[in-house]
Amino acid sequence: MGYQLGIDIGTANTTVAVAAGDWPQILTVAGGPSIPTVLYFPAGAPVVFGRAAARRALAEPSRAAHGFLRRVGDPAPIMVGGSAYTPEGLVTRFLDRVLATVTETRGEAPDQVVLTFPTSWTSRRRELFTEALERLDVDVPVRAVPAADALGAVLARRAAARTPGRNADLIAVYDFGAGACEAAVLSVSDYGAEVVGTPAGMAGVEIDDLLLEHVLAASGVDVALLDRTEPATAAALGRLRAEVVAAKETLAADDEASVPVTLPGAFAWVTLRREDLERLVTPAVEDSVRVLARTVRSVPTTPDGLSSVLLYGGLARMPLVGRLVRAALPGVRRFEEPPAEDLAIGAALLAIGLAEQAEPPAGGETAMLGGGFASEPPELSSFPGVSLPPSGSLAGAGATVPIAAASAPDDAESTALITAAYESFPAAAGATAGATAGATQATGLAAWNPAAPAGPPASPGGSNAGGAGSRGGGGRKARRGGLGALRSAGGIAALVAAVVFIAGGATLGVVLTQGGGGDATVAGSTTAPTVAPATVAAPTTATAVTPPRNVVRVANSDEVAPILEKASQELASSQPNVTVAFDSTVTDTNTAFTKLCSGEAAIAGASFELDPKFAPDPSCKDKVVGFEIAHHTLPIIVNPANTWLGCLNLSQLKSIWAPGSTITRWNQINKSYPDEPINFVGPAKNSVQAEVFNSSINGDSTKSRDYTVKDLGGVASTVLSDRDAIGFLDFPTFETLGAQLRGVLVNGGSGCEPPNAITAGTGVYTPLCKPLYVYVRTDALRDPATAAYMKFFLENEQSIAQVSHYVPRDDATVKENVDKVNGLTQGVGPVPA
Repeated sequence: MGYQLGIDIGTANTTVAVAAGDWPQILTVAGGPSIPTVLYFPAGAPVVFGRAAARRALAEPSRAAHGFLRRVGDPAPIMVGGSAYTPEGLVTRFLDRVLATVTETRGEAPDQVVLTFPTSWTSRRRELFTEALERLDVDVPVRAVPAADALGAVLARRAAARTPGRNADLIAVYDFGAGACEAAVLSVSDYGAEVVGTPAGMAGVEIDDLLLEHVLAASGVDVALLDRTEPATAAALGRLRAEVVAAKETLAADDEASVPVTLPGAFAWVTLRREDLERLVTPAVEDSVRVLARTVRSVPTTPDGLSSVLLYGGLARMPLVGRLVRAALPGVRRFEEPPAEDLAIGAALLAIGLAEQAEPPAGGETAMLGGGFASEPPELSSFPGVSLPPSGSLAGAGATVPIAAASAPDDAESTALITAAYESFPAAAGATAGATAGATQATGLAAWNPAAPAGPPASPGGSNAGGAGSRGGGGRKARRGGLGALRSAGGIAALVAAVVFIAGGATLGVVLTQGGGGDATVAGSTTAPTVAPATVAAPTTATAVTPPRNVVRVANSDEVAPILEKASQELASSQPNVTVAFDSTVTDTNTAFTKLCSGEAAIAGASFELDPKFAPDPSCKDKVVGFEIAHHTLPIIVNPANTWLGCLNLSQLKSIWAPGSTITRWNQINKSYPDEPINFVGPAKNSVQAEVFNSSINGDSTKSRDYTVKDLGGVASTVLSDRDAIGFLDFPTFETLGAQLRGVLVNGGSGCEPPNAITAGTGVYTPLCKPLYVYVRTDALRDPATAAYMKFFLENEQSIAQVSHYVPRDDATVKENVDKVNGLTQGVGPVPA
């Protein structure tokens, strides 16, 4: 065996660790242990990377590329030296140079290479990053893993990370670096490490740029007169930026730092104080701490259930960050600042596992990435902040899940512990157990399909018979079930993570279905996930169980689903014994109303108000109560290079988007517009976005002109890459992309208005702005679980709507909703344990 590499590519710096038969060591590459993530493209010469690129960039900043990692997934090109590069192309070029340098230095190529990427990245960004690695000019295996997996590989082997006397630790990770923040929670035990809960991230602010502008303003230089395109000025600003970055790092340990400002025709000294820095970054740090707190709640656990919080990243070294994190997570035992090289070390450890798997194992043994299971499982009672339900909650004879002997040595005590855990699964779960790294599913969020048959059971790695699905981009993805969902991409399984899902009310290899007669049955899974020292054998027959308690049944329009699902995730921290079950067969408002009126659902998320004339049961209006919870809008978008299209009135909108419209060129809308073809694009015509758009513009949800159909992300990408494209999409996608798209002004009768949170919230972006509703049966509000869910949601609807990228309602509407639900739930007791 030769050597393996682990690479942590960061926005500002990259670290490489090498393993050659022992513990990985940080490798010095191109002059130092930390490589600036910078490329420099000299005229007529090979590309330069790292420190040399950073130095040359000071003289010719226009020929340098930096910060391209955080742009992965952005379709807009990066201009360097007069040429356009994709962010992914720059990643490939940078890593090519790193790997070539390492190979040249060591005299041979590595056996395996593992790179990290941000854990909270979307699937699309992960795919693009993987494609960038596939284009590397190397002949060795290269694997990409979430950063949390790499960190878990280190923590599982680091004794200092563990709490003496405890078999399992919950460790929160907060990484706030250059322009981005990541938060995750890891369960670390003798079995390895596993991401639990829902990792999250946020785009950070450009701290260095903010400080640069602050220093320029303090120096007395007239910033308005600076010609930043002039080579001498650009070079001077580059040097000043480097001085500002050095001063920022100094302020982590000192109260002030002096910065020399040297510009053409001007010189001054500026004293940068820590209070200046903290004032600039406080809003971003506060937002990042909220991300961390939400991630902890998604496990679910409380701060005192954490063994430690690890602070990574340059900004995390600021005293301000430590103060705010401690204030947000009272009761945490330890706050630590581990070495920044941990991610590269962890990636190298995973590379060792891959190399061992690639070699023929001795004696027929199976190699496992990250090491095998420990000989004994952790004690179930040792999991911090989690209490198991009493044994026997699967009531009825035969409810016990049999345990099959494994090939591991017999351990009666361990087997008894695992058996007790499986016997105590709450019958109310009704869906698969939760989240792998990067998934959006939180414990306690169940999928409910009353029409699902009692068989066949789920296939390994697939969705359960209950039809559980998570929404993403308007579609539904099958949730992984059983212990298969508890394995990270690195293959390290932590049995203790299963305890979290048990306590959250999720099943393991058991699916709750309900037939037309209302009798509940348990359908066994054929999957037999491996654990040490025993495996779970699938039940051979269905067994009747007691009807579930504390289950809130919800039928959702796809448009409202993200809000109500987010509410259920947030509720889990304060009401862990409430299971919110979403009917996976419902995607539209009409079906949701049908379920609500028939009593099959207690709550319905609706894209429009209930009209008694068209309700499945006209008397339903007397059985339900409605709440306006948010506003939604469907922006019309064009490419920012489209400078001619200003404001469209209703007449123009109808002529453009009407079925059979003959408008195909811009000058047909207005003679002053270019004589160029229009590329019309939009979401699928049976999507809720298209139906609402067509109903608003054409008066019929099924009528529309022909256009190119894309998913919501594809609509945005098409418009971004085509100056002649016009389309429409949902507000969350539009808000996420921000200034990259131009929202078309619409005159609905009271003047031209742009699509934004203000015009959506006030309802003036007509006719493409509308409210969203939640309806609940009044009799269901007498149920403690339903009452608890609705009260929690309505009291927090503004923050929940905002986090879900919808426009919250005003304070008056929120107060009206809260008063209404409090009146309807008066006298309802607490949720029973």
